Amino acid sequence: MSHIFTTVAFLMFFTVSCKSTKKTTEKVETKTETAQTLAPDAYRLIVSFISIGGGSDYKLKKEFLEFAATYATKIGKKIEAENFAWGREGEVDLCYKLLELNKKESDDFVAESKTFLSKSKLVRISENLPCSHKR
Repeated sequence: MSHIFTTVAFLMFFTVSCKSTKKTTEKVETKTETAQTLAPDAYRLIVSFISIGGGSDYKLKKEFLEFAATYATKIGKKIEAENFAWGREGEVDLCYKLLELNKKESDDFVAESKTFLSKSKLVRISENLPCSHKR
């Protein structure tokens, strides 16, 4: 009986020790999030060019549209904005859904846009909201 117990113990020890010394490789899949979740009326980025009695920053608006086009070319995707004029002094909202971009591209575009537009006090940036001047 003790001989059987010793054999079983030896086999268990051998099995456990062999498994612990083996290197196992696991296949790790990385999943790129391709779809973004937005409320139906929400926009991922809203850039509002405002005026405080002297007109909007039309020069920065032109530069920003060129920046967006360059960014789109860089990532090989189309970036479209809905354009809503709402004031008498050139006030306008550029509303971006960014559904054609994956989450990383969208987040990068928003971050780089904020940096690019930070040089003007005549720009307001909103995220994940309805475009307030949409008719």
